[in-house]
Amino acid sequence: MPRSLALAPHVRACRVDDQVILLDLIHGRYHGVAGPQVDALAEFVQGWPTASQSAMPPRVNSLQPQSAGPLIKRGLVIPGHGRPIAVERLPEPAVAIEGWGESSAQGFGVRRWMQLIGGASWSAIQLRTCTLERIARTVAFRRLVHAGPDAESVNPERLQSTVSAYRRARPIVMTSKDRCLLDSLALIQFLAAERLFPHWVIGVKTRPFGAHAWVQLGALVLNDRLERVRRFTPILVA
Repeated sequence: MPRSLALAPHVRACRVDDQVILLDLIHGRYHGVAGPQVDALAEFVQGWPTASQSAMPPRVNSLQPQSAGPLIKRGLVIPGHGRPIAVERLPEPAVAIEGWGESSAQGFGVRRWMQLIGGASWSAIQLRTCTLERIARTVAFRRLVHAGPDAESVNPERLQSTVSAYRRARPIVMTSKDRCLLDSLALIQFLAAERLFPHWVIGVKTRPFGAHAWVQLGALVLNDRLERVRRFTPILVA
């Protein structure tokens, strides 16, 4: 059966266990699809995630493209052949910077205070006034323009020192109740001012459903524990 539908450009999807989770970047909402539709929709929805990259979804002839009606109504799936969504793949998280211990190699001068306060303020405003689509596009475009081909070839001591400085000063401008989205985006801003350009990641899990954001450079997690991040499957990499 030809693929007569496609995921909307503002939708990201991933498969978690026996479900497909959709993230609407415009409205900031998650939608789950379970049951026979999970594999059947892969037959006629371009960009629909399957159990593996090489596995072909089984045919379920009783489910026709009309069964995608609820997703079309929500604007998550669109008629016709959409442009393929380029999804950047990250290595499996292998180590967290928390495991390296704190570094006191560099202080936290006026310039860094301004970077931290400015980055946290910018991030809070962006999350209140902009869609996730626009924020993710901004983060990805900046890394594309400024990072260059050696974005992940960073001096480990410099990276550790910079992230440790952020972690020590963070409680002064953000409370422990601040969301992971704000914390991760503020760290992205802080590191960009230091000419460091990691990825901003949002992941999801099921049973129970949960979403979480973190910052990752290659296989290195910069602002979270490895065991927690590994519970989530990335749905957005910016």
